[in-house]
Amino acid sequence: METAWRLIDGKEFSFDVLRTRYLDNFSHAKWALASSPFWMSIRDLVDNMVENSFSFISTGASTLFWHDDWLGYKLVDKLGIPDFMHMFLNQAIDDYYFDRIWHFTKDFVVRFSDVVVDMLLLPIGEEEDAHYWKLSATGKVTSALAYAEISQSFPKVR
Repeated sequence: METAWRLIDGKEFSFDVLRTRYLDNFSHAKWALASSPFWMSIRDLVDNMVENSFSFISTGASTLFWHDDWLGYKLVDKLGIPDFMHMFLNQAIDDYYFDRIWHFTKDFVVRFSDVVVDMLLLPIGEEEDAHYWKLSATGKVTSALAYAEISQSFPKVR
């Protein structure tokens, strides 16, 4: 279980290699590679952890602008973007935030002013993006917490 989280957020070189192979940025699984025994053993767990995670941004390089929860919500959900368009929205935050300035079109600012206000009020770090698990008081995954979460989906034995 901790391996799944380290795949998402691990800083070691070996997890960088695995992340490159199995994930697009932080949260998008490369499902075409689902035949790998390694990936098949943890993919559902990774999905669950990503769904229950949020990002604290700094550079914005490892957080997806539209799909990741970095504002307290996912933009695709907040803006009601249809599912068929999701695959075209693969930009990272650093595509819109660089040189410590947000770069939006005038139309984006006018149409989504409430979202822009949320972005402008967001604290932004200095180092690299960090990912936190919502189901932990510390934001870090432990085997006990992860097991407690996934065991809820196990069928009940009578």
